[in-house]
Amino acid sequence: MSTNGKSEKIKNKTHFKHKVLVVDDEKSVGKSLGRLLSLENIKHVYCNSAKDALKEIQSARTPFSLIISDQRMPGGTGTDFLEQAKTIAPDTICFLITAHSDLKTVIESVNKGAVYKYIIKPWDNEALLDNIKTALMKYQLVYENKMLLEKAVEQNKKLYRISCQLMGSTDHLKTEFEALDKDIETLETEIQNNIDPNLQQQNRITREIETEMAGRGQLNRKALDKAYSDCVQKLYLDIEDLANRNGFLMINQ
Repeated sequence: MSTNGKSEKIKNKTHFKHKVLVVDDEKSVGKSLGRLLSLENIKHVYCNSAKDALKEIQSARTPFSLIISDQRMPGGTGTDFLEQAKTIAPDTICFLITAHSDLKTVIESVNKGAVYKYIIKPWDNEALLDNIKTALMKYQLVYENKMLLEKAVEQNKKLYRISCQLMGSTDHLKTEFEALDKDIETLETEIQNNIDPNLQQQNRITREIETEMAGRGQLNRKALDKAYSDCVQKLYLDIEDLANRNGFLMINQ
């Protein structure tokens, strides 16, 4: 038996753990395949009949990454068994060990998708290991892509739910803003209606005086200032006269 050494062993020490199912009625063949898988630290389960193998597949907590089955077994053929196995674990990759005389039947199973690769007896251990490694890598890739797809679908559902919640919140805030705008308009109207009538009248008179003064021009404004000054002076003289007559003295500052 020829292998590529420990440096070529499949990387099954990662988080992903492969498991292979070996099905053959000849225990010596099963042990031979088991030793080959053990050299690569690949976990495997051996069954000597298709019936027991189907039970093993159904009861497995996680699907097998690979099934290696012999074609000629008592109670049924390997192709029939693998077709049943695919209905239980559709993603599991299947190898069929066969003789040249079985090729026609094997090709039919390959075309149906039940068999991924067939191994001709007697096989070369190095070539078989290479095929097993490739199959396990393929299974891992398919499995991880499937998990990523499921995660993407779940994330899209979550984003959709969040989007719906945000839309609902936006509509709610929009309604609140509209209500606040109406309250502000009502408040402004009430403020205008509650202004002191005297203040309203004062504002009206002030606006009328400003309008009148603006219409008279600068010369009339000077005349009005002079009249105001004359009135003040006359009032002062009257007060001064009244003070003198009563014995008081007005002092100019």
